[in-house]
Amino acid sequence: MNVKTKFVLLILSTFSLNGCANMSFKQKIATNMAIGAAVGILAGIGEKEHKKELSLMYAGLAASGAALATIYVTDPSSDAERLRGEMAKMQADFDAAMKPQVEAASSGLMNSKVPEKYKAMINPGEWVIYSMDQWVEESENKLIHQDKMMELIPPSLKAQTLPMKIKRNN
Repeated sequence: MNVKTKFVLLILSTFSLNGCANMSFKQKIATNMAIGAAVGILAGIGEKEHKKELSLMYAGLAASGAALATIYVTDPSSDAERLRGEMAKMQADFDAAMKPQVEAASSGLMNSKVPEKYKAMINPGEWVIYSMDQWVEESENKLIHQDKMMELIPPSLKAQTLPMKIKRNN
C-alpha cells in the first residue's frame, strides 16, 4: 500500500472512532492524539531525507495539535453546566409534583380558627402546667431542681365517621 492509501484508511478510521458517542473526554483526547501521531508519522515517511526524524517531529506536532483541537471542540465544561441545569430543573419539577398543595393553614395555637366543615374532624388538643418540687441527679456531681412541668397534647384528627368518596380513574 502506498502512503495515500494508508492516509485514506487512517482518515476513515478516525471518523469511525470519533463517531463513538460513549467515549469519555479523556478517551477522545487519547484517541485523537494517537491518530494525529499516526498522521504525522505518515507525513514524515513521505519526505525524501531524514524520514525518522521528521516522522517523530511531525507525530509530536500532530498529536499535540489534535489534543488542543479536541479540547476546544469538545469543551466538557459547557456539557457539565448544561447537565447541571437540566438536573436542577428536573429536581424542581419532581419536588413540585411530590409536594402537597396547601389548602388552608393556621397557627398551632388553641384559639386559631378552623374552617367549619373541618371542625368535626379535629380534636383540639390541650396543654397543662404542673407544679412540682423534684431534684434530678444528672451526674455524680450535678443535681438539677425541677419546679414546673408543661405537657402539650397536640391536636389530632378524628377517625372520619362519614362515608368516604373515592375517586376512581377509569
